[in-house]
Amino acid sequence: MSFGRFLLYFFAQTLGAFIAAAMIFGIYYDAINNFDQGTRELFGKNGTGIVFTSFPQPFLSITNGIFDQIAGTALLCLSVKAIIDKNTAIPYYLHPLLIGLAVFVIATGFAYNGMGSINPARDFGPRLFLWVAGYSWEAIR
Repeated sequence: MSFGRFLLYFFAQTLGAFIAAAMIFGIYYDAINNFDQGTRELFGKNGTGIVFTSFPQPFLSITNGIFDQIAGTALLCLSVKAIIDKNTAIPYYLHPLLIGLAVFVIATGFAYNGMGSINPARDFGPRLFLWVAGYSWEAIR
């Protein structure tokens, strides 16, 4: 993959995740306001920010968090490559089902430490939206 194509995919996925978070926020705006009274807290008793993206456990070190995300993403890449490989003879119509199953298993398996965010764009786009929507800068950390 060329660097230009990488940037295109990165920005397109990040924008898509940002727009999805904005749509969810808009759809549930009244419910969010009712629950958090407009305080826009990420965590805590009235925290609503955690609904939009993944946040690491408070005890998770940066080193283990990075390793956790790299391992989960690598497993996803290997799973997709194995599923779509022509040598495996997996019928084409089963690819979406098997890739979805792989995402489910990997996200579930890696959910405890970092909440299973195996796609950086899926994590970063909603964080940007939270910051724009009035949540603290802590959403970007």
